[in-house]
Amino acid sequence: MKEKNLKIALMDSGSGGLAILNGLIKKLPHAHFEYLCDNLFFPFGEQESSFIRTRFVHIATAFYETNKPDLFVIPCNTASTMILDDLRKIITIPVVGVVPAIKTASQISQSKTVGILATKMTIESPYLDALIKEFASDCLVLKKASPTLVTLSEKKIGGLKVDEKLLNEEIKDFLKEEKLDTVVLGCTHFSQLIPELERASAGKNIQWIDSTEAIIKRVLSLLPHQLSKENDTKGSVKIFYTKDTLNKESWANFIFSPVHSFHLFP
Repeated sequence: MKEKNLKIALMDSGSGGLAILNGLIKKLPHAHFEYLCDNLFFPFGEQESSFIRTRFVHIATAFYETNKPDLFVIPCNTASTMILDDLRKIITIPVVGVVPAIKTASQISQSKTVGILATKMTIESPYLDALIKEFASDCLVLKKASPTLVTLSEKKIGGLKVDEKLLNEEIKDFLKEEKLDTVVLGCTHFSQLIPELERASAGKNIQWIDSTEAIIKRVLSLLPHQLSKENDTKGSVKIFYTKDTLNKESWANFIFSPVHSFHLFP
């Protein structure tokens, strides 16, 4: 397969996966990207777990069958912790998910006090408990579910100014633990808020850990033969959405490559 034929699909309930999309565009400028935003049910992390499983697997399968990508990326912690195994049984191409970087945080924390910010569904998931037990049993792990941060991130991508007073209020109690020195961003939306989070925690010397680079490396590791620089064919970006309230202009401005088109799906 030549690089000009490489097609990568991504799916999230909102704009959380756009940082990963942009990272992949930088590394694979000749690839074709198709991003499905299931904004009809944004955010996934506030839905019932049974609904997420049914909805995500159904629409991801439909998207795969319609668009025939070569690789599928699920840049959503909530969905990844719940449906990766189910999706991999149905879709024959590689499926790459994202999970909270608990192992990395536990390794770099000097105080062995680690925090995790995520959606309610991720915070309550047995998968997260298992990660903590396996990789951070020697750490004090503080958990905080925050739909507010998800909404602030989505508004930022939509072109609105982040309400930093609201953000500061949302995490002030979480930051009270004096020994806290490392925080895992367990929702891909939160990577868009790192500058605001750093200002909110000024003076505490906290390391904010997100999984963007790790996911990009994983995708590239599955496509070593696609990285030839000899191909002059330009890639493309298509955005699909399920509720016609998407701020297309703001999304297009945020994405590093020109957006080829927007489509309502299905």
